[in-house]
Amino acid sequence: MHVGADVKCRPARIQKFECRLDVAVEGLCPPTLQTDPLLLHQVDIELKAPGAAGKPSFLQAWHFDRHIDEDGIPKPAHPRYHFTFGGKRLENHLDGFAKQHIDGILLLDSPRLAHPPFDGVLAIDFVLSNFAGAQWQTLRALPEYIRIITYAQERLWFPYVAALHAHWCGDAQAKKKWLAAKIWPHIH
Repeated sequence: MHVGADVKCRPARIQKFECRLDVAVEGLCPPTLQTDPLLLHQVDIELKAPGAAGKPSFLQAWHFDRHIDEDGIPKPAHPRYHFTFGGKRLENHLDGFAKQHIDGILLLDSPRLAHPPFDGVLAIDFVLSNFAGAQWQTLRALPEYIRIITYAQERLWFPYVAALHAHWCGDAQAKKKWLAAKIWPHIH
């Protein structure tokens, strides 16, 4: 992929990078399902650019997954579907450096940020929307692309949003199907 004019990149000299997308998703997605449709959800995004001669490559990694149920609210907060910056891929990359730190960068465990689940289609759309904006806009002008994206969103995002909505709309039956606090532990 090429670093577009609308994407800020450090170091600025990098003009292109490789993108690796690994997706493992399992579940049942009937059109009207209002409970959690997935049993397994793991999406890894790895962006890699070559370093200068003899220098390590540059890496950015994102990890999206589905948290396995636990009793109570985990500490720290752990939304059902979430993404984090880094993950094992970044840890493995950093292990290759001789020093224990990178000058000027503080790396802590990333917060787990709630996000609706992905399948392969939505993961590709996510990557394009964030790292190839011009190409993404071109694709979004194609009716077939929009049909594919819409179908994926209906299967995966509708149940997620419906469960969050049920928390505040007072629909007791809908609340029982998928508890909003299981999706997003910050909700009261």
